[in-house]
Amino acid sequence: MKSAIAKHYGVDSVMPEETRKGVEDIKRGEIDKRKKIWEDKEGPPTKKQKKMTAAQEERGNVSLFWISTFANIRSSESLGSCSCKERARSS
Repeated sequence: MKSAIAKHYGVDSVMPEETRKGVEDIKRGEIDKRKKIWEDKEGPPTKKQKKMTAAQEERGNVSLFWISTFANIRSSESLGSCSCKERARSS
């Protein structure tokens, strides 16, 4: 508590240590109680996935396209089917 407010109301601005521990214990108990009620009602907390904007989705789709394209090129090269130049001509 600020000293000016404590002086105005005639109380100490420093909380005694045993009072501080008691308050912390009560807070912790209330938090645990709310958490338990919430978990019983809805199940354990899960991490929410962030929703992507349209631009982020498009960027992700383009990236996936290129990754799959390069994977296909590498797999066909390992099979010895055709060269990159031939593939570019056929596209």
